Amino acid sequence: MMFLSIGYDSLNRQIAAIDKIAAKGMYFWDYGNAFLLEYHRDGANLLREDAQDDKSIRYSSYMQDIMGEIFSTGLGPFRWVGVSGKPGDLRLTDQTAFKTIDEL
Repeated sequence: MMFLSIGYDSLNRQIAAIDKIAAKGMYFWDYGNAFLLEYHRDGANLLREDAQDDKSIRYSSYMQDIMGEIFSTGLGPFRWVGVSGKPGDLRLTDQTAFKTIDEL
């Protein structure tokens, strides 16, 4: 339990610092490592002032803000898996992705 307590103390210091510099104009998003989720589990109020539910937190995630539009086109920061086991299949999917990106 002591480890958990120390971890939450650290999260509290980090979010206090983020809040302070975000108030001065720094843009912050959660990169998806559950930082804000854990902070919320500790009872922190992360909700936006206009929140309608308990999921409307004041900081969005990297996936929502940055990758959302890219994912909506069917692309993303990942490599295809060639289940055929043929290296040429992976090269073909990479070439297709490069061509699609060039066309965007």
